[in-house]
Amino acid sequence: MTEDQREQMRAKARQQYHDRAARGKQHTPTAEESVNNWLEYRKSHGDGPTAEQSAQAWLAYRDRQASSDTSSAENDQSITDRQLDQDLSL
Repeated sequence: MTEDQREQMRAKARQQYHDRAARGKQHTPTAEESVNNWLEYRKSHGDGPTAEQSAQAWLAYRDRQASSDTSSAENDQSITDRQLDQDLSL
């Protein structure tokens, strides 16, 4: 891709951003429009997880991260202990 093509893509993206921003300032959707937009989104993206399923998935992710962080902290501490032992043995 040439530099001119990249610049054209950037210009197009900037214009699309400005167009979206202008639309957002011009009109606040009514409740009915919001519902219609939401229904259209659901049709195009399919059914997603329920709120309960999302919460369960998030909790599982958080637990994995916490156990990963704990394992990392334990590994870091054991490495530090070994380094101290080696320093003392010199």
